[in-house]
Amino acid sequence: MKISVLMPVYNSEKYLETSIRSVLNQTYQDYEFLIIDDGSTDNSEKIIKKINDSRIKYFKNTHSGLAATLNYGLKNATGEYIARIDSDDLNLSHWLENSVKYLKENPQTDVLSSAVIYFKNNKVMFFWNPPLSDTEIKKNIYLHNPINHTTVLFNKDKILSYGGYDESYIVNEDFELWFRLKDKCTFHNLSDYLGFKRFHKSSLSHNPDSSKTLEMLLSDENVNNNPTLKAKVYLFYGNKSDARAHLLKKPDFKNIFFWVLTFLPQSLFVKLRSSRIKLILKSKLKGTAKYNKLLKELLEY
Repeated sequence: MKISVLMPVYNSEKYLETSIRSVLNQTYQDYEFLIIDDGSTDNSEKIIKKINDSRIKYFKNTHSGLAATLNYGLKNATGEYIARIDSDDLNLSHWLENSVKYLKENPQTDVLSSAVIYFKNNKVMFFWNPPLSDTEIKKNIYLHNPINHTTVLFNKDKILSYGGYDESYIVNEDFELWFRLKDKCTFHNLSDYLGFKRFHKSSLSHNPDSSKTLEMLLSDENVNNNPTLKAKVYLFYGNKSDARAHLLKKPDFKNIFFWVLTFLPQSLFVKLRSSRIKLILKSKLKGTAKYNKLLKELLEY
């Protein structure tokens, strides 16, 4: 199975080389590696060009944004499946091997990703364990993105046939894609941790550009017919007052707790909403020493 690994790059000099090395050190070898430089003005181009590997295909374009860069990569890829990784993330050496094995055994799967580990300052922050089956993924997609973009593999022709990425999205372009295709594609997540995702505040739901994500979710009939779900959508992607107005339509313990949170000062509310405290605590109980060691090895490539 021919794979095209797609990495968009924009001013990524600080982390780029280790991310590239994590792709080149894959145990599965039948892939091309498209690195699409979205008009970087730092040393990204120098870093890429000093790495001599025949699998790398380097393109540099005028700065046009992440979604446009991804669409450019899709149109220039020759693989049957696209494998995605961001230019500051790291994937374990068996990422492609495990993913391809599953896709060969389950050819009906259009979109496949995995569990991942979030890290910050070269230390594990928390484990992200997504819903696994197609049914559970589609049940959870109405609030959060259940597909991890840095370990995802997807059927190129099918995604292109539905228009690829929406270039009007500045953030959450991947979430929009999966949400738009939720009734047209079959999804699955592997339970294995196949990647380390760098923790960025800019990618969280409090980002000011998440207004389009809010609009997307609220346009869905399932969200509008479920007051609790609608309240949580407002809570994560909208504002406190709209969330407050819907939370008490079903006054159970969780909704009352969230309702109380909406009276906190805005800065504290945003901090709590995006802190991932529950995941961090669960991860500490699980133990991170083994995974910190794996992370260190990847960072030393």
